[in-house]
Amino acid sequence: MELKEMLGLETETKVRYAIVGAGDIAQEDMMPGVAHTGNSEMTAVVTSNPEKAQGLAAKYDLISTYTYEQFGDALKSGTFDAIYLATPNWRHAEFIVPALKAGIHVLTEKPLEVSTEKCREILEAAKASTAKLMVAYRLHFEPATLSTIEKVRSGELGDVHLFASTFTQSVDPANHRVHSGNLAGPVLDMGPYPVNAAR
Repeated sequence: MELKEMLGLETETKVRYAIVGAGDIAQEDMMPGVAHTGNSEMTAVVTSNPEKAQGLAAKYDLISTYTYEQFGDALKSGTFDAIYLATPNWRHAEFIVPALKAGIHVLTEKPLEVSTEKCREILEAAKASTAKLMVAYRLHFEPATLSTIEKVRSGELGDVHLFASTFTQSVDPANHRVHSGNLAGPVLDMGPYPVNAAR
């Protein structure tokens, strides 16, 4: 099923995204990649830094820029169909819930939020909304993941009872993940990979 069909949009229209949170992952991965999709475009950016917003608007020919405090106005603007959310983890519900309530689709970076309570709040909003909620987790359909699942399910590895994983990366000491502990530290950033692999 095409993304536009899944979101209930006309097939000839592109999915219009507002980028919410303009840090490294948004600027290095999502924003440059949108042009390659063929079915999506960026029309707005929401960030705490107006100067950064103006630079990104000029670079990507965006229609609108908003601060985080103006997010309610952004949702009413009619300039986007979906948000791509790349704020720090502890700020996900803050933007997901109002977006879903406004009927705006959400593609959020993982993890969904930092607590079970906040995740439940988001899931309740998703149930009550006509909009779709999606979590950007790139490894679900990655070839090595699919191959491993097939090997386990086929019995090729015998009866699997235990899964162990080590997953690390170098992080710049100035990166917010180094200082954010339980809110957005390395466990919530890196942990979803081995947990989802085990699942």
